[in-house]
Amino acid sequence: MSAVGSKRASAAKERSLFVGNIPNDVTEEMLREIFSEAGAVMNFRLVTDRV
Repeated sequence: MSAVGSKRASAAKERSLFVGNIPNDVTEEMLREIFSEAGAVMNFRLVTDRV
């Protein structure tokens, strides 16, 4: 397999997901637990409003 093919193969396993309208009382721990049911969660970012 070429270096390009190898890079594409590993990139194909990575996914990004945007989820909106998350209630303010949801914590990072809660999200990690929920999404880990679908597979390993490598990294995520919880962005909140500055209200």
